[in-house]
Amino acid sequence: QNWIILRSNFYAQNFLLYKPQMNQNIFPLPTGKGKFAPIDVEDIGKFMTALLVKSNFSNFANFTKKTYNLTGPESVDGPTLAQIATTALNSPKPLKFQDISMNDAKEILINQNVPPHEIQGLIEFYEMVYEGKMDYVTRDFEDVVGSKATTMTKFFEKHAAELTTTK
Repeated sequence: QNWIILRSNFYAQNFLLYKPQMNQNIFPLPTGKGKFAPIDVEDIGKFMTALLVKSNFSNFANFTKKTYNLTGPESVDGPTLAQIATTALNSPKPLKFQDISMNDAKEILINQNVPPHEIQGLIEFYEMVYEGKMDYVTRDFEDVVGSKATTMTKFFEKHAAELTTTK
């Protein structure tokens, strides 16, 4: 029997939930000094496509019975993310990292209509980041795809129009 377990760290698209705060030049996360390596969801698709192509569909067994841990190519903290976003979004004023409480994070997510079970998952993830447990980068994406996953600079550049409109 063939199987694959695909674990992703933190989807970079979660940052889109903080657009209202970014439009006020605030980059709020309840992560303290913790670091983590967000991955763009498009990279998950690239990974699965590469896995199928490399296995040539007939050689798929060589890629199964494995767990793949996918992260972005860089482990970053909140202040670094704010700097990256400021530059990539061409922000006229710097985004200021704000280390918020878990309760404040919940409120932001509730106001963005995030389902309760997803809020719980994000808060649990943020707690692990805060505790320093998510500061790692894996090579699984690069080993299968042959290139690095999307950097945070490229992610924010790609979503600049979406994040900088006031609607």
